[in-house]
Amino acid sequence: MAGQHTKVAVSYQTSRTWIEYRAWSALIRQDGEWDAVEPLELSGTTWAVWVVPKEDLDLDWGRGDYKKMVRLACQCVHCPHVVRAAVCGRVLDAFGDEHAKCTKSSVLTPFDWNPDFECDFMHEVVDVAAKASAEDVVIFELAVTLTSETRSVGPMLSCAREAAAKRSGAASLSGHMRSLLVSGKHSDVTLRVADGEIQAHRSVLAARSPVFDRMLAPDSGMLEASTGLVQIEDLDMATAKPLCDFMYTGALEDGGSIVWDDAAAARALLQAAAKYEVADLLDLGIEEIGARLTTDNVAEWLLTTGHLVTPETQRLKDLCLQLVRFSTAAVQQTPGWEGLRRNTALFAEVADFILRANFPAQPAEATTFEQTDE
Repeated sequence: MAGQHTKVAVSYQTSRTWIEYRAWSALIRQDGEWDAVEPLELSGTTWAVWVVPKEDLDLDWGRGDYKKMVRLACQCVHCPHVVRAAVCGRVLDAFGDEHAKCTKSSVLTPFDWNPDFECDFMHEVVDVAAKASAEDVVIFELAVTLTSETRSVGPMLSCAREAAAKRSGAASLSGHMRSLLVSGKHSDVTLRVADGEIQAHRSVLAARSPVFDRMLAPDSGMLEASTGLVQIEDLDMATAKPLCDFMYTGALEDGGSIVWDDAAAARALLQAAAKYEVADLLDLGIEEIGARLTTDNVAEWLLTTGHLVTPETQRLKDLCLQLVRFSTAAVQQTPGWEGLRRNTALFAEVADFILRANFPAQPAEATTFEQTDE
């Protein structure tokens, strides 16, 4: 009997939301009054999020030592597949300093009523966070991280059967296109990068990249169009291969995890996608990088977006700015922060964003002057 093999693919995705109160009095309310925010959408799941004052019934009311709490809670209201969820709630002040943190985790299924994730913070802790700012601001951050596993089980294949299976997989369009790229068959243009060459096809490059389309047009008058040689000194094979792979197949080999989990490789590929205006690769990259943003790497990614001026990368820049705003103290402890400070123009933009977001200008009061004739 043939043996069995199991393949397990693990993926992580994170989404965050922030609820900001600009007056401490906004949280001094009756038990049960709550505020909801826009639902979080993450990997096909939908999460309702709310903040509610709550009385701690576990303490002794008779002794008069019961405490008031503020509860940051969420619930998965749509779960089409089984996932493991981890929820992290934090209380921040207007400067992004953390005053309290709470984490919860559970396995969610599409068949059961999924439980609430409740992060309870004592009233006094939230009060201290608010009063740490001259504006009396308190911010609740809620982050949801999903861990999903995809398992495939099948018989062990002999060499002959495995070869047949590979031939069958290559029958798809993407398989044929990848084979065409790898083989270089019928190629009519050479991409010469810093450490190698790729034999490619003008029609494919022109269809996938407006930059290549303009460069290789017969009437462009450019040297590349007449010679069929494109010199790209600022790319190496480690970046050029996945770039071409995506342009030919619309996907990255092995799901792209090798690229996106390596910050340097991801940064190089995102820059190449922006340079050659491969919009769908930019969209994919921003989604993958956005899910991997942390306080440890956000400053470096913000620096990267400062060099990429496209509508797609602006979305990544906005995500970075929001994370820096709500976690300023933690980001300041990272090596990337020093690099950000040296970029005076971008650092000024970051500082301006944080100040405007945390301390918005108040409308000026009208002043009436009376003139008396004597």
